[in-house]
Amino acid sequence: MGNQARIDMRVGTMNTNAIVLALGATALLSGCIGDGSANDVSESTATENLVVAQNAFVALHVTPAGALLRCASNEVMIGIHLSQGRVICAALNFGYKVQIRYTDPPAPNGTRVGSNPVMHGCAPNFFIQAVNLMGPGQDESLDCVSLETADNVALTYSSTYQDGNSPPTASVATYGLSPNMHVCKPNNAMVGIHQSQNNLFCAD
Repeated sequence: MGNQARIDMRVGTMNTNAIVLALGATALLSGCIGDGSANDVSESTATENLVVAQNAFVALHVTPAGALLRCASNEVMIGIHLSQGRVICAALNFGYKVQIRYTDPPAPNGTRVGSNPVMHGCAPNFFIQAVNLMGPGQDESLDCVSLETADNVALTYSSTYQDGNSPPTASVATYGLSPNMHVCKPNNAMVGIHQSQNNLFCAD
């Protein structure tokens, strides 16, 4: 994560380097980071933390055409249709809420996730809430959020996977919503994106 990343917390603003160290320590303890190679981040499993429950992402809906690629302040992104300027957002179930919000900067300072291809993503255990296109080059910054329970207990991923640009999830009806777009499989939300190759990195 680059020095441009902005961390917004309910209790104030924290130094970026401090949050990076904290996130790194959490990820190491939860088994989400290896030696930094692309293969290490293509699949991760947390075993010692409270993980996001199944059916945590509910009330899926499509944003209006031409709107910003952004979900509401207590939602996460499930799918995206770049050419139509639409995304699928999901509300949080079980009283879950956003714990920390930060903006991950575009390349070369942004967080990298996945493999074949490596793509822009959020820090470990953060989900995408908005994709902010930067201009003619169409680089993006990402608004990323971590989640916590109603009792303010931090939540981590159960697992992650890379969803390529082929069936079943990229080319089928989108949870009964229109238009058809690239989505994460059920119970998952977006944590990374590669625009030109239509790849998503997803987590539950």
